[in-house]
Amino acid sequence: MRVTSFMLQSTSLYNINKNYKELDKLTYQGTTTNKLQYASDSPIDAVNQMKYKSEANKLEQYLTNSKDAQDWLNTEDSVLIQMKELLQRARTLTVQGANDTYTQQDREHIAEEINQILESAVEAGNTTLGGSYLFGGSEIIGEPFNKDPFQVARGSSTDANATMKNVINSVTYAGDYQAIYREIETGSTIKINENGNEVFMATPNKVKIPQTFTDPSGTLGNLKNVLDPASTNYNDKRGYFKINDTTIYYDTSRDTFMEFKNLINSNDIGVKASIEGELTGSAVFASPSSALNLTGTFKVNGSAVSVVASDSLSDIAAKINAGSVATGVSASIKSSSDNTQHQLVLK
Repeated sequence: MRVTSFMLQSTSLYNINKNYKELDKLTYQGTTTNKLQYASDSPIDAVNQMKYKSEANKLEQYLTNSKDAQDWLNTEDSVLIQMKELLQRARTLTVQGANDTYTQQDREHIAEEINQILESAVEAGNTTLGGSYLFGGSEIIGEPFNKDPFQVARGSSTDANATMKNVINSVTYAGDYQAIYREIETGSTIKINENGNEVFMATPNKVKIPQTFTDPSGTLGNLKNVLDPASTNYNDKRGYFKINDTTIYYDTSRDTFMEFKNLINSNDIGVKASIEGELTGSAVFASPSSALNLTGTFKVNGSAVSVVASDSLSDIAAKINAGSVATGVSASIKSSSDNTQHQLVLK
């Protein structure tokens, strides 16, 4: 092969450009400590680099979450220690006040200090961290505990006008009962909060389920006997109860009866809730295939079901079952032993 001067020039220019590119690459690596300048330099290394960067970001977020969880738990622990000290002091004062050697004035001073202890306890229950209230459940913006001041008469029989002002009469919990979690590694979370009602005030509420109701899609707040029948405070529509040591939270102003059932069934507690309903009025029909001559719309777990005059009992059951995936409710027809009466049953 004949080697021309043009070929020599082209080869020299190619080698010079190649060396320049290599020098540029080495200069970039030396000044930035980065191995790759362009993804095309090494596609495999570029993919690995993005993967490692993503993992590093996740680890950094997990460290942040862990630090946040630690701060929450440490602060809550400090509050509980403070609360224990307040209760111990209140107990000591109560025992002292029962001593016959104490005068009425002494007991009044004790009462004032106990009221101050209660105020300190309320303030402790309203502790914040980074602007978030620790004991309000998932409602971290507003104060979870509200105190209602009032006045009581005190003093001797000759001084009936003496009063003790700004005494805390009652403390109500305004938060909710939901947990807050932080993810500290892939697939692993930690609960960082405890609701103040459960920690400082109440035991699980008793719930009486009504045996009959007209609308399973209506809120439980419309059913007064959902709450403990011995209680007269039906304004408090939020609470919790336990089944097999698992806590179930509810809000009767928001939850429907179907949702209440789903709350129970969403937990693996060895208990399943079901709802059986029947049509009100003419609930028993002679034939499931006969037209009922009913028109209108009703709801099953929030989903509307429309009925026309030509629909039979079987047609209505089919319409309910067509939406059972969304509603979690299925319909069947219950027949009497002699097959002369039929009922629509929801489960």
